Amino acid sequence: MDALVAILSPGFIQSKWCDQEVGIAIGRGKLVPPLRAGADPHGFMGKTQALQVGASDVSTLAPKLVDILIQHSLSSDRMTEALVDRLVGSSSFESSKRTMSLLEKASRLNSAQVARLVRSTDENVDVREAWGVPQRIKDLVSKLGDSAV
Repeated sequence: MDALVAILSPGFIQSKWCDQEVGIAIGRGKLVPPLRAGADPHGFMGKTQALQVGASDVSTLAPKLVDILIQHSLSSDRMTEALVDRLVGSSSFESSKRTMSLLEKASRLNSAQVARLVRSTDENVDVREAWGVPQRIKDLVSKLGDSAV
């Protein structure tokens, strides 16, 4: 697991296992963003600000979670790597553009990621021909990339 999203509901509070799972994740140095769904953060999460969620919040919640995961030091490296993988293997123009929008939120790229992104503009037609994506990759690489590449 790279991170654990804790959905704090009355059922979470009643469970004998949820607090233990959160404790294990925190003990392993994993990010645990809490979502407030009828219960407040407590225990190990007591000092953490939770995102408030409602039944119809999925379309607004998902981007907020992605922002947290890509910008937090405990999960940013893995999220950036996953997004680079997704872009390099993209199978549509739309997927390339959406993935690029997420990747632009990253705080750094290592030299291997830079090389893979640059190569993807030559090797993947769905990256190369996605409107604006090759230029966005160049801009991202110059902003975040390892200057040795």
